[in-house]
Amino acid sequence: KERRALRTSSARDALITAIEQRSIEVLKMAIDEAAEVNLPDEELTLAKNILAQESAKKLARAGVEAALSSRSIAELEAALEEGKRAGLEDSELSEATLTLERERRRAEARSTLLQACTSADIGE
Repeated sequence: KERRALRTSSARDALITAIEQRSIEVLKMAIDEAAEVNLPDEELTLAKNILAQESAKKLARAGVEAALSSRSIAELEAALEEGKRAGLEDSELSEATLTLERERRRAEARSTLLQACTSADIGE
């Protein structure tokens, strides 16, 4: 009985630490440990919510990195939207925002140049 109480207390402490750290791996381990000692669901709710939030952020960061590599306007727009929805900080999105602005200017310049080339009277 004493050992079980110690294990329960240890699981609860691990859960608190995991919540503070917001590390996906640490949260997963702490949630598993808490479930093993049958901590009430209400004690796991916050940790599970934070795990979901941090997992969404991780996916959003990967999307931003992929969009930065592609330099596709559509991918950058989608990645920025997903990053904002996932709660990424502005500092984590700034490079993608600047890249999107740069790519939009390039696309506009290409369009203007193409329009000028196709409308110019080459015969004169």
